[in-house]
Amino acid sequence: MAQGTWMLGMFLVLGSPLRRVEVSLKPEHLGVAWPLTVEGEAGCLVAETKGLRLVAWGQEVLQPDGRRRAIYLLPAAKEAGVQVWRFVKASPPPSPFRFVRHPDGRLELLEGGKPVWVYNFGPQLKEGVAQQYRRADYLHPLYDLDGTVLTDDFPKDHLHHRGLFWAWPEVKVGESTYDPWACQGIHHRFEDWLAQEVGPICAVLGVQGGWYLGERRVVRERVWLWTYRADEVGRILDVALSLEAEDEPVPLRGRSPDKGYGGFTLRFAPCRDASIVTPQGRLAQDGVHVRLPWADFSAHFRADEAFSGAALFDHPQNPHHPAPWLLRYYGVLNPEWPALEWATLERGKPMTLRYRVWIHRGDAQAGRVANAFAVWADPPSVREE
Repeated sequence: MAQGTWMLGMFLVLGSPLRRVEVSLKPEHLGVAWPLTVEGEAGCLVAETKGLRLVAWGQEVLQPDGRRRAIYLLPAAKEAGVQVWRFVKASPPPSPFRFVRHPDGRLELLEGGKPVWVYNFGPQLKEGVAQQYRRADYLHPLYDLDGTVLTDDFPKDHLHHRGLFWAWPEVKVGESTYDPWACQGIHHRFEDWLAQEVGPICAVLGVQGGWYLGERRVVRERVWLWTYRADEVGRILDVALSLEAEDEPVPLRGRSPDKGYGGFTLRFAPCRDASIVTPQGRLAQDGVHVRLPWADFSAHFRADEAFSGAALFDHPQNPHHPAPWLLRYYGVLNPEWPALEWATLERGKPMTLRYRVWIHRGDAQAGRVANAFAVWADPPSVREE
């Protein structure tokens, strides 16, 4: 590894000044765009391949630690081998992203005027549904690349399910156990915005919130979302959750005695011809406690023949990776943590969980889900000169 380079999390960080970068691509890295993080200022990377000029714009993206890192969104490659990128200092193009705040406690993200997702920071309740199911702090709708809604909220079979959400069925405070998964006892509350930023390749949202028992905050929560510009195949949505006990330790776990579900969960909208695909192939039936690095749910979500879907990726540095999963054909992907074991949130020791959502056209094969995971979990080797 060249002098001035080191690994930070899942990213290869390069020393400044950046003049030339060699990227070594394997066959499993092809066909998907991916973010490369480097030290130094953001500008533009340019590569020549077979007479064609490739351009990757950079952006100085805010991180949870308050630092900014230059991230370049490298376009999908068609051939394995070495790409040589050269740094060009240039003014970036306008951002395609825009945040729109609605008066009912919803923050919407648009890309090129098309909806990407809505973050519900204010309490939401569907007409005719009992007050106990009022909830906040989740994404819905989450859209595919063509503007079709992928998620469901207040589904009749599970009224507590809510788009892309994170909640646990068993949370202990003192001698009592509560069920925020089912919107019982503990509720999520928005407190403040940590970031709302847009740039040429990425939109960043940071949120400070808490888990409340009445008016008492028992867990501090920070949520970070990085939404990358879509290409013809897919879009990356990176999520980092930071959880810390306010005062006394807070144990939590998934649904006991045997199911274990809980944590980061994606509930899909009504659809037809659904297919759940994992690294082992297509599932013939629901899966429970299947240890996997990723899973994909694809289907027809609208009347025409267009297929689309979304995959969840469990970060290799998450505890208990690869996680046991709950996979339901009625429309659920859930990498369970901590499943049936107790995990304890403590003051001064934030627990951070990271996931990637890969939203794509077509089924898992057309959407290059396996490649999208590979470029994240085992990224191309990079050398600076």
